[in-house]
Formats: sequence, structure tokens, C-alpha cells
Amino acid sequence: ILKNEGKDTAVVQPFIMSHDQDGIRYILKDENGKQLEERGQLTSDDFGMTPDLLIAPNDSLVDIYKISGEYANCEYVKAPIFAPPYLSTLSYIVPGNYTLQAYVRTGKEKLFSSKLEFSVIKPTGIELKALETLRAIELERMGKNDNITIERYKKFIRDFPRSIYTPQAYDTPLFLLKYSLYSDEEKAKKMALELIDKFPNSSRAVYELSSYLIYKLSEEEKQNIYKTLIQKHSNTKVAKRCEQLLKEQDKLR
Repeated sequence: ILKNEGKDTAVVQPFIMSHDQDGIRYILKDENGKQLEERGQLTSDDFGMTPDLLIAPNDSLVDIYKISGEYANCEYVKAPIFAPPYLSTLSYIVPGNYTLQAYVRTGKEKLFSSKLEFSVIKPTGIELKALETLRAIELERMGKNDNITIERYKKFIRDFPRSIYTPQAYDTPLFLLKYSLYSDEEKAKKMALELIDKFPNSSRAVYELSSYLIYKLSEEEKQNIYKTLIQKHSNTKVAKRCEQLLKEQDKLR
């Protein structure tokens, strides 16, 4: 979240031909200070092809970004197996200590955030089994049709309902239900709401709430869902995002 605490409207430089990032970029370094390369590179709009992002005083710019996948230093990102960023068990960050920093371009300078330190640890027990199962599904992904793939992920969600890996098991079936030959808008909405309700502290849940569902629900539906989630999952990431979205709705009235 980038909040404008000044008295004047702030200007942030967006990206060319991009709808899924609002001008916030990231620097990720390992414990040896080596910077990991971002796999899905975007070009900052230095040419004025897209309008600048304007942030009024006390307003915020919110970006939800999946670090794991877009950044990876594991063996699967190299030949002979190329792991695309969207297959998160194949494109991941190996165990270790890391430092993350965000920044934006204003067209004149870069503004940097404070640094966040975090660790990636190896899974054990049931979480290791969940990872291996999900990875097997993703390794088979290229050779299966979309309908079979959706069912495999759904079975994983049933078999591992509380795993730390379960929220990311929604990614591929949601994408296929939205955009493939097997697309089904009602099933996609239902699955997105299931993810949000079951994992209200997952950034994936916040992402679905903030992107797909915003465009698929009526204003009345959105307001009812936001209020229900705030009451049911108070102090979670989803509830906090719902509060922001309700404020944005009020401004448009």
C-alpha cells in the first residue's frame, strides 16, 4: 500500500500495456545480497502512452503481487524443465533469508519503501506431502486437458483443506474457469468466494476480491459480500480490503 500523506496530489508512473500492476515494483535479495531477477518483466511508461496514476492526499495505491513465481531461484526454472511463473510449486524461492523492498517511479525519481525481512523454510510432514502432490499435478499440467486439470486441483483442495499450499491450488482452476474452453462464470465466482471465505488471510483471496469479483458482481452484491466478510472475518486481510472497497464505493455515490 502506497499512501499519500502529503497535501498535494501525488503522481506515480504506470506500466505500458499492463492491467495487473499499478506502478509498484520490487527488489528481492537473498541472504548474500544477490538480487533475484523478476521473471515477468514490465516496462515503466517513460513515453506517456498511458495516463499517470494520481493519488489524492490521504488516498492509497494498492498493489497485490505474488512474489513466489515471479521471482524464483530453484532448479525448475532452468532447462530441461522450464517452470512458468504461474506454476508456483515449480517456480519458487528456495529456503533461506530474504530482504524485500518496494519502489515506485514518479517520472522524476524513485521512491523506496522500508525493507521487509522474511525467511523461507522447508516443509515437513503433511505439508511436504501436500507440496509433492500439488507439484505432481503441475508437472502433469502440460499433458492434460483443462477439464481434467480442474478436477485434479479440486481433489487436492478436498484432500488438503488446511494446507499452507491450498490457496495457491485455486490459481489454475480459477484461471481456466475464467478464460479457457471450459470457462464458466458462475463456477468461477463460486470458487473465488470459496477461496475468500476459507482463507481470509491469504493474499490470493484478497487478489480475487480486488480484481475478478469487482467486475462480476453488482454494486448491491458487492456491498452485501463486503459487509458479511468484515463481520465474519474481522481483522483479516480480506476484511481490511473490504473496508477499503466500501470506502471507495461511498466516494462514488
